[in-house]
Amino acid sequence: MTRAADLENLGMFGRKQLLICGAVYGVGLSVAGFYATGYGHGTYALLGLASAPLGAISSLLGLFVSPVFSYGVIAALFAAPVLWGWIWSLLQPESPRRRQFLFVILLYYASVAVVLANP
Repeated sequence: MTRAADLENLGMFGRKQLLICGAVYGVGLSVAGFYATGYGHGTYALLGLASAPLGAISSLLGLFVSPVFSYGVIAALFAAPVLWGWIWSLLQPESPRRRQFLFVILLYYASVAVVLANP
């Protein structure tokens, strides 16, 4: 077996299974964030945190405004499953994508700080 085949077999889940699990996690965060908005009468912070890099940009540009289905809300609903699927797909032990994972997580935490600072 080659080194690449060994890396592919490490862990309980493969990259595709982790991508699917992450996307399902992102859908759950999107649904919870949508319910927290209260059809325009609640808070958009949870939705912004679920899709944090996009949520930070939307928060800074003021796209999470009073209309229930503003462009920022729609983008955040669809961005969270993609973002978390991508993050989870990078979670493999001894993966050469470890630096990508660290960069994405650091970007996520930095953008969470921006979202929380600009509610």
